[in-house]
Amino acid sequence: MGDFARAVLEGVKELRRSDPQLRIFGAISHRYHFNPRATEREVASCQRLWGMNLPADYREFLLDVGNGGAGPFYGVFRLGEWDGAGDGEPWEASIIGDPSKPFPHRSPWNEPRKYALAPSDVESDEYHRWMDLEDRRYYAPELTNGSIPICTEGCALRFLLVVTGPEAGHVWYDSRADEKGLLPLGEGQERLSFSDWYLAWLENSLYESVHGPRTEKPSRGRAPRG
Repeated sequence: MGDFARAVLEGVKELRRSDPQLRIFGAISHRYHFNPRATEREVASCQRLWGMNLPADYREFLLDVGNGGAGPFYGVFRLGEWDGAGDGEPWEASIIGDPSKPFPHRSPWNEPRKYALAPSDVESDEYHRWMDLEDRRYYAPELTNGSIPICTEGCALRFLLVVTGPEAGHVWYDSRADEKGLLPLGEGQERLSFSDWYLAWLENSLYESVHGPRTEKPSRGRAPRG
């Protein structure tokens, strides 16, 4: 077992002890428990099926900690699943994109709906057709090629782990539901890996379980707290 997996298991055990009333946001959904660990065979099968290689720290989490469970917000998804239209929906390339193709972004991206060009009558069929076209453009699956969903903040706000291309290994935030686009987590040119992102949540949650919400910036860079 690696240092990352050991830190996760010890930290979440401490969170379970220090937050018995499940006051940390999202804890009531995972209750600081992990799903059974993934097997090497399951991980290898998923990688072959989707034509990708999972980052080493994420693999360590799946194999030595659990196949999803306790984590930021509502917890880490099972490998091959996401929130979709409900709990535990399987990945669909027509929705999440193709993980085998390079992630298309190197910097924050946002091209939201162009409301200035919308038909004026918001009740008209013309307006709804326009919205449908804008939604297809803004939520086009190819915009998240090369990544997999790993967590939801709720309200269709998600965290993506890039698995293919120059950004592989980094966590991005899909805030298109708030019309804020796709954003890398980190400060400046520094990026957060899966382990950085997870340990930032763990550190912040342990602090909050004892002292209440932080007022200063988290020590591991910009990572939305869960």
